[in-house]
Amino acid sequence: MVKRISFIFSLALPAIVENILQFIVGFVDTLFVSKLGLSSVAAVGLIQILLNIYFVLFLAIGTVSTVMVAQYFGANQIQKARSVAKQSILLACLIGLFVGVISLFLAEPILKAMGAEADILKDGVIYFRIVAVPSIIISLMFVYSGLLRGIGDTVSPMKAGFWMNVIHIPLDYLLIFGLGPIPGLGITGAAIATVLARLAGLFILISYFKKSPSKIGMDLPHKWFNDWQTLRAIIRMGTPIAFERLFMRLGQVIYYSLILSLGTTTFAAHQIAGNLESFSFVIGTGFTVAVTTLVAQSYGARQIREAFIYSNYSVLLAVCLMSTFSFFLFFAGSWGAQHFTDNREVIELVDMVLKIHACSLIFQAINLVLTGTLNGLGDTKWPLISTAIGTWFVRLVAAYGLGILLNWGLIGVWIGIFLDDLWRALFLFGRFHYLKKRYQKKAETHSLSLS
Repeated sequence: MVKRISFIFSLALPAIVENILQFIVGFVDTLFVSKLGLSSVAAVGLIQILLNIYFVLFLAIGTVSTVMVAQYFGANQIQKARSVAKQSILLACLIGLFVGVISLFLAEPILKAMGAEADILKDGVIYFRIVAVPSIIISLMFVYSGLLRGIGDTVSPMKAGFWMNVIHIPLDYLLIFGLGPIPGLGITGAAIATVLARLAGLFILISYFKKSPSKIGMDLPHKWFNDWQTLRAIIRMGTPIAFERLFMRLGQVIYYSLILSLGTTTFAAHQIAGNLESFSFVIGTGFTVAVTTLVAQSYGARQIREAFIYSNYSVLLAVCLMSTFSFFLFFAGSWGAQHFTDNREVIELVDMVLKIHACSLIFQAINLVLTGTLNGLGDTKWPLISTAIGTWFVRLVAAYGLGILLNWGLIGVWIGIFLDDLWRALFLFGRFHYLKKRYQKKAETHSLSLS
């Protein structure tokens, strides 16, 4: 037991630190930009929502890279792992270039369609184009991080995240506010600093990948356009993952539009609350990274029983840590909000919704870890079903009914989020329990190795 827990923590802790470091990039942007006014906070928050839709595609490729490389690595099929790496990098480049072109020409129409007011639209278009046109940088970062995680290296992405922040924080302040003869560029400076930090992070990840002891990053096949079988396998496994995230993000666009209809102040409160609760989310995603890698490697080595044991321990650890953080959200929400604004109405609203969210962290932990487990087993369809129903038939219905029809405002929206987390926890646990029994029965029938 101790050895397994140690394995989980050896992968999860660097991933948690990396997630925190990645989050700090956006957190610092929001914190500095908040000094420019609530409309600037709302603009950055709105753009982040749109970027999260792009991240759906990048995350899908990165997750499949992790799963397939981990499975082949567990089976000691290094050449096949290299083929996955090659095709993942190729696909990331193509998709990154495509969404970059979309961002260049459709930035303003997209923001208008989301209902952005005039004070948000002006800054939003500028910020959106600067950070989204070079989307190839972001897509490649997701893939190289995924490839490293697939071989069990979560430390290198963490190091890249550290150096990104070393570059980003001072550069962000300098370009937003200026210093001496250097003029402040406001929200434009925030966007430029973010892009430059991500570019540095990408070069660092590539360097770590090429130097990987596993040798997967070495001697990639010379031909990039003839391995259609591997490319199809990546797309086939990644499509449910992409649609799962897409259903969630599109649902977010709609209910964020509902929040925008309640006014800029309410939306700014939502954005601030989202930044504070994200610290709990990165804890859960760290265990998602660990369990995806360990389950996939165990599955590739045909050690099915070990895969489920890793999942059980990961759920337990994630629940314990995220429950601990829920006390901070419940009792110190207003204290955290004061770092973003001195508007008492906003601070009180943030405090109330964080108390609601603190009650859902246990269910969120279960969702994240079991999603990683199912992805590691290649069972990517069921998280898609869970998210589609939860987002569109639980979260959105509750947000509209409670937030708009009953006039509960932002509180009603966050109750919808709580109900969504509860639904998905129950659904995914049911699927996990079914798979566990099925594999146990198969092992007994066909003498499959479970050691």
